[in-house]
Amino acid sequence: MKNIIVSLRGVIEGVKETSFEQPNQWVENSIELKKKNRLLEQKDKKLRKDTNQWMDHATYLQKELEKTKSFLRNQS
Repeated sequence: MKNIIVSLRGVIEGVKETSFEQPNQWVENSIELKKKNRLLEQKDKKLRKDTNQWMDHATYLQKELEKTKSFLRNQS
């Protein structure tokens, strides 16, 4: 019986230690995830800006191509 009580005390102490460690670990993980999320949001913003610039450039080139085609048709 005494061995069971000693074993239970060991388990209880382990649970106490774990319960104090887990929230700290959760906080650290949360902070790390927030940092990663912020970096991903910055990359996303840059990629969206770059994509918009390329789309604008593609639209410009398409319009220039249409002008050139029209010009060549009128030359015939």
